[in-house]
Amino acid sequence: MRKKEVRNFVTFINRAATSGVEVDISAKVAPLNANMACLMIFGKKYMDDDFDKGVLKMLFKKI
Repeated sequence: MRKKEVRNFVTFINRAATSGVEVDISAKVAPLNANMACLMIFGKKYMDDDFDKGVLKMLFKKI
């Protein structure tokens, strides 16, 4: 599961670099880590906008 997420992340970075698109790596690493944690704990990914809204933080407080 982690290998798949990292592979997707590297593929995204590679495509962006090939296209000449600038990517804020720091902004992409936090959701990557959150996705891996959610997959391991809850068995599913969260939505990217949920990360910004604090939904992930709320989920962890419930545990």
